[in-house]
Amino acid sequence: MTNFKNRFQVKDSITQLRYQDAIRKGTVVAGPFNVDGVSHYHVKWNWEDKHYGTAEIFKKEIELICDMVSTKYMYV
Repeated sequence: MTNFKNRFQVKDSITQLRYQDAIRKGTVVAGPFNVDGVSHYHVKWNWEDKHYGTAEIFKKEIELICDMVSTKYMYV
């Protein structure tokens, strides 16, 4: 399985999808960092769907994500 490479740049808007539903939106603040052929990014999320939202105790201002191929979750 191949993974996406360098799709996003700093200041790009990014949306996390669960199947076809947007569950989070934010902005790329750093990256891409390539580790073992997988692109990683630091993202500052500014919107979450309440149904899929992160518990307050686990919220972070900036989160590290990896842009991998998945049938359930993806970033656009």
